[in-house]
Amino acid sequence: MDWVKYSLALKKKEITNIFYKFKNSKNNGLPKVRIYIPEKTSNKLLSDIPISTKSYLPAEKIIEGEKKDVQVRYFGDNPINWMFDQKAIRIKTKKTEINQRRRYFEYKPSQRRVLDEYVAYKFAKKLELLVSDVRLVELLVNDKSTGIYIERERLNESFLRRNKIMPVNLYKGEASRNSEKKIGLQVNLDNNPGLWSKISFLNSVKENDYNDLIKFTNDIRKAENSYIEFKKL
Repeated sequence: MDWVKYSLALKKKEITNIFYKFKNSKNNGLPKVRIYIPEKTSNKLLSDIPISTKSYLPAEKIIEGEKKDVQVRYFGDNPINWMFDQKAIRIKTKKTEINQRRRYFEYKPSQRRVLDEYVAYKFAKKLELLVSDVRLVELLVNDKSTGIYIERERLNESFLRRNKIMPVNLYKGEASRNSEKKIGLQVNLDNNPGLWSKISFLNSVKENDYNDLIKFTNDIRKAENSYIEFKKL
């Protein structure tokens, strides 16, 4: 990574944005989300990557016009999510201060054109697929704009309940540039249930029971070579 070139490009973009905001001062733009991350928290989150990025640490967020104590961490196994100026941020509120029926809020910068990713969510929602509610926001960290983000829900048991689905096994898997890749396993998620982790649990089976995922990945592999199996899937 050419960090000098990256820093210069970043400065150029910041200057361009200042001129744009001055020229369009009457335009309020996107909804603004304000969070305040102490320097101590910022340093600690990157002190022992990738492990340190997964620890929740103290921060503050403006919620309904008031500054509230929250917990913050970075998310995503791919280092692109937290090594650059725009970082993927997850906020956790206190249990007593649930906002919009949610306790977790994720702010994700796009690694592509942000509108492409945003529109994909909207199309999926129109097709009645099970995806997060999203909105485009301008994220301000310590009163400094860090650009356009996609605000979305965290996929967990509460997400399922809000969508009127009783808790079932919900799996998370990431193979591409996975910083937590388990040694000795192929990187293809379809072939390796061991690369997945449960983020919601079906109570009628044991926590370490992955039989449903194993069956599903087997069905996918069969469907690649058989029209009959594909129709079944």
